[in-house]
Amino acid sequence: MTDNSKLPAPRKGSGKIFDICLGVAADVASVASAGGLPTNAAAELIKAFKQKRIDAAEEVLLAELRAGKIDLKDAEAEELIPIAYRFFRAAEEGEAVRTLRIFARILAGQLQSDALDASNFAFTANALSGLPERELSLLAEYIEQTEPHAEGKETRNIQEYVEIALVPDVYSSKLDLSASASLLAGRGLLLGIDEAMLGGGLTRYFASPFAKAIKALAKDLN
Repeated sequence: MTDNSKLPAPRKGSGKIFDICLGVAADVASVASAGGLPTNAAAELIKAFKQKRIDAAEEVLLAELRAGKIDLKDAEAEELIPIAYRFFRAAEEGEAVRTLRIFARILAGQLQSDALDASNFAFTANALSGLPERELSLLAEYIEQTEPHAEGKETRNIQEYVEIALVPDVYSSKLDLSASASLLAGRGLLLGIDEAMLGGGLTRYFASPFAKAIKALAKDLN
């Protein structure tokens, strides 16, 4: 398990949050250990992998929760429990650390804004789950470039700024980037305008209100 002595002390009133999250982590870990797998070297390897993933996710979650001034109302406990299960099962299934960190920040953001919502968390987690590193970087760049601009009017500039930032360092070409943008649009994270409407060829994208809402809760997608 995580050595919690290395983490900052919890803020007053946040103990129940940590108790619930650690309890869920222990439960997920115990299920992973039970598993019904045959007792052999492969089974032990799988158990050790899952435990390692859960321990690392626990550290990520507690660090993000301790970073903010948060509290938990009694009525919110029933919302937190399924969120914690969603988080630790994602870790068990191999979700990237960067994505887990974003999940943890979204949870912290919901707590800080008194908007804890298990359904909303699950919907958001499903939209972000499994995205490779470069797609997360692309999403973060679109959000950053969209925020200073009026949607629609300056969409051409948004696309150009994103391409300048990520081609060729992250994406090999504009077409490669556009393919990833299309994937993000399919998850509701980007919106696209057909370039034919603007006198060009490719679709130009910008961050959707959904993506902006994620950023508002998580504060940082890196």
